[in-house]
Amino acid sequence: MKEKRWIRKDVDGIMVDEMSRDLAISPVVARVLLNRGITEKEDAKRFLSISSTHLLDPFIMNDMDRCADRVVRSIITGERIIIYGDYDVDGITAVSLYLLFFRDMGMDVLHYLPYRMTEGYGMNESSIMKIKEMGVSLIITADLGTTSHREIEVAASLGIDVIVTDHHEAPEELPKAYGIINPNRRDSTYSFKGLAGVGVAFKFIDAIMMKLKEQSSKSKVFGLCNLDFDISKYLDLVALGTIADVSPMLEENRFFVREGLKALSSGARVGVRALKEVAGIDGEVGVGTVGFQLAPRINAAGRLAGGETGIVLLTTRSMKEAIESARHLDAKNRERQKIEEGILNDVLIRIRNEVDLNQASTIVLASPKWHQGVIGIVASRIAERFYLPTILISLKDDGTGKGSARSIPPLHLYKAIEQCSDYLEGFGGHKFAAGLTLRQERFDAFSRRFDEVVSESLGESDFLPAIRLDAEVRLADVTFGLIKDLDRLSPFGPANPEPVLAAMHVEPVSPRLVGNNHLKLTIKSGSHHLDAIGFDMGSFYPQLTSRIQARQESDVDIAFTPRLDTWRGEERIQMRIRDIRMASDGGRGRREPL
Repeated sequence: MKEKRWIRKDVDGIMVDEMSRDLAISPVVARVLLNRGITEKEDAKRFLSISSTHLLDPFIMNDMDRCADRVVRSIITGERIIIYGDYDVDGITAVSLYLLFFRDMGMDVLHYLPYRMTEGYGMNESSIMKIKEMGVSLIITADLGTTSHREIEVAASLGIDVIVTDHHEAPEELPKAYGIINPNRRDSTYSFKGLAGVGVAFKFIDAIMMKLKEQSSKSKVFGLCNLDFDISKYLDLVALGTIADVSPMLEENRFFVREGLKALSSGARVGVRALKEVAGIDGEVGVGTVGFQLAPRINAAGRLAGGETGIVLLTTRSMKEAIESARHLDAKNRERQKIEEGILNDVLIRIRNEVDLNQASTIVLASPKWHQGVIGIVASRIAERFYLPTILISLKDDGTGKGSARSIPPLHLYKAIEQCSDYLEGFGGHKFAAGLTLRQERFDAFSRRFDEVVSESLGESDFLPAIRLDAEVRLADVTFGLIKDLDRLSPFGPANPEPVLAAMHVEPVSPRLVGNNHLKLTIKSGSHHLDAIGFDMGSFYPQLTSRIQARQESDVDIAFTPRLDTWRGEERIQMRIRDIRMASDGGRGRREPL
């Protein structure tokens, strides 16, 4: 693991005191807000109490008005509609959202998920032909379609309109669809660019509902539709897809996820109840529960084969069917984990033998042995482990390669790959994750060019992981009240991480190893002490114990997140350690300006 940089942004103390006083929050929380660029009091109030009143008007999005009218027209005329979605969690939740919405209106719409291993990501011409045979005249995409130029042309030639709802980075020239609803269009005036695919789908059905209610008094046809329901009941699906797609936890996403987590915790949807039961989850569901337990199971079937089971799970009304689907997904997830470990071990051997980590700016590897549906997860683990942009490519017998790319925060991955597009058959994605297709004979040229682009884009310090400190505190400041105050900044996730605090010159007491290489100890400062744990941080144990035993200067600086831990029914404060600086490190807890 690379040594971490500690970075802290200096904030004006007067501003901290004013915001703390005016908003009745602790100085620590005020400092966190200011550190994150929230300097106006009204913006801070909004951040601390995000509500549905802060959601943006969906009609600001390009083509929204036109596309909502198109769907309303299809309802009036009884057209056959199909939802064409991606097979990851974001796509599956978006498809499920559309299916449930139309079902609640009394309509029966079709859906289509491509089969990963034979059709790959996105729309394809053969599926368009099948859809035509079904008598479909309107396709609504879910989490894909922004780069599907040829496929949309084919659909148009067959008399099928295509409405694209997507969130991926858009090319300069858009496909000639009926409409493209995507906040990341280059001509978009929609201020929040961080919606997941399921978030865009939610905004679309919100717009459709507005249109339907507006016109319900004008036509008797609308008496056939059920408009008496609240679309907020779908926010559990929006939260699932948003968290799984690692979307920024800002603005609208914070509201969607906060409300969605409440619904996931209550288990209002039978499929969610069944999945929680199979996964052994009891009670409250948090962002981590979704990211590490629920989403991987929903994703598993789509990674190894087709994602249909996920659709059944999230749309069924039958508990029996939900349990069967959840068990199937759980079994597929265990299978996926075995395949993943095999690929990971192979990649690590390849890195040791083929990659000069002292010189390389990227890790780009290919193999015919790697499962196409799992390499994205492995790429994430490799990028995190070595802190280098990583692309893993699964090669097929016909000489094509399907790749999954993952990035590090300083690099905009999509833009970097875009500069290598001459070597690719196709690509798509966003800042942190992307997919690509290339011919095997172009692999070497592509990997060299990608490494050059990244090397030119980033500076030396960008290749060191950073711990961004939100505030320096005394141990006495870490109270139940502070933790409650910090929780007002949740839900946490990308672009809004859990606050990281620093306690300087504190004493480590009784360090010990627990579980699988976890470090447990007590942190003391004067008469104050707190329990602390560092997951997968056993490498610090020899240093701490040797210094204590040798009676050397043993005070340390701790970067940590305060959490509440329950032990034998009693709540207590626990420090979740992010990093440790020893006194001998020189420039203890050194910080660099943002």
